[in-house]
Amino acid sequence: MVLIYQRTGSALWVAATLALTYLPDLAGSLGLSWLADRYSRRPVMVVGALVQAACFAAMALPGLSPWAVAGLVTAAAIVLAPYRAASMAQLPDLVAVSADRRAVQDLMSWTRTLVQIGGLAVGGAVVVLIGTSGALLLNAMTFVVAAVVIRGGVPDTHSPRRDTTTRSAGIARPALVLLRGDKRLWSILVLMCLAGVTAVPDVVSAPMVAELGAPTWTVGWILAAHPVGTAIGIPLRRRLFAADRGVDRLVWMSLAPLVAFPLLVVVPSVWVAVALLVVSGMGMAYHPTLQVEYVEQTPAEYRGTLLGVGRAALRVSQGVGTALGGLVAQVLESTLAAVALIALAGMVAAARGLAVRRAASPPSGNLP
Repeated sequence: MVLIYQRTGSALWVAATLALTYLPDLAGSLGLSWLADRYSRRPVMVVGALVQAACFAAMALPGLSPWAVAGLVTAAAIVLAPYRAASMAQLPDLVAVSADRRAVQDLMSWTRTLVQIGGLAVGGAVVVLIGTSGALLLNAMTFVVAAVVIRGGVPDTHSPRRDTTTRSAGIARPALVLLRGDKRLWSILVLMCLAGVTAVPDVVSAPMVAELGAPTWTVGWILAAHPVGTAIGIPLRRRLFAADRGVDRLVWMSLAPLVAFPLLVVVPSVWVAVALLVVSGMGMAYHPTLQVEYVEQTPAEYRGTLLGVGRAALRVSQGVGTALGGLVAQVLESTLAAVALIALAGMVAAARGLAVRRAASPPSGNLP
């Protein structure tokens, strides 16, 4: 993002470039997540991990063209979709009690956030120490290890329905009909898709730092603020808020600091911006709770497909938020105003989603 901004000076160019990175994941979520319902989920995860290992290992080949590398990155992102759908769909079969599922989802989300922060911190050092090809081969090996661990340590609890056609439409159509008629599922999707709003500060981070007169290296702090806040917020949420009321409060907590960004015109400090983003990240700790609710509301035979649809909706919202953030920043000539304006629009969507969620019947905690 820094490189694109240095060469173009355009927040719109930065946003458009980042938005394109969502397309492979979107294609896989819409086109392949049904595999997690049509076939046993453990083999889907194992095969997905091995295909990703092959993609990253192939990138390490000397003399590979940039286009080939881009194709392999795209393939790895597409294959990740059914892997992720199968892993999420497997969770209710492994953890029977709803409260325990929420605790497990919290732990997984917290661990994932910490690993992302750690990966950003040490990834560059790994490349320096063993080179690009070595780092890619090491990355490929992690997927092989994952496949072995899943094959040996995860029970195969899913028995797919054999009366459905092998074509995706045989599973996807009834799943979409179910989704269209379930208001609570829709409200959960709306609230989850507010991630498109909270993604805006990341995409305009480079021009924002320039607008605040801060050094370029502080872009990293802007990008790290949300994950750090989420890592803090997940354990605190379980201590401070009950599950249902906590979601309402945390949704507003995730958006309100972004509305305050124009105040940085008066106090132009990148550290104030980082602090606001950390608080916003703490509010985003409502996501694990809604992920469990979404899984619990879906019938087992369509769970992988609907998780893929939810993932696709999330990625679309992030892509749209990314592109819109850059466009509004370009038009207003202010990244701070753009962040606040889109956050206000997000608050309108949040109010509607929370109202529908409260009105809809609460989940029983018993899976269909």
